[in-house]
Amino acid sequence: MAQHEINGIRTEVETRGSEEAPAFLLIRGLSSQLIHWPEVFLARFVEAGFRVVVFDNRDVGKSTKFSAAGIPSMPITLAGEIEAPYSVADMAAVFTDTTRADRLAEIEIPFFVLHGSADPLIPPACVADTAKRVRAARFEVIEGMGHDITVANSLIVAAALIGFARRA
Repeated sequence: MAQHEINGIRTEVETRGSEEAPAFLLIRGLSSQLIHWPEVFLARFVEAGFRVVVFDNRDVGKSTKFSAAGIPSMPITLAGEIEAPYSVADMAAVFTDTTRADRLAEIEIPFFVLHGSADPLIPPACVADTAKRVRAARFEVIEGMGHDITVANSLIVAAALIGFARRA
């Protein structure tokens, strides 16, 4: 493992596989560490001839933690009683921006949308809509998979990603 620092922010990074191999940069969700990737999942990429790069998100693991401000209070944040680099109105503008979805049609690189049919956080219909908006997107649903990559589904997910990368 290694730490990389940019603009005073340290990120803990781990790479596996040959430096010369094509790389997969795997990004976990909010407040997740690199240790949460199943070992069998990471090993599959290396076995297939790829380099894999994973990292600790900010505020977790060995990456920089922004703890000076303390834990935010959601009621105070929503009431606008704290100074923040963006407001609730700014966030609402992002979610109501109708041009963002249309701009997906401008993507001209290989694009793969992989989703679990049992994801409790993001409905498959929303993900299917994203895929339809990208001209050359390939969309695949893994039956019974939830929101996370687990030991149980990791080989199926890895096979789908590796297969797509080889065809791209």
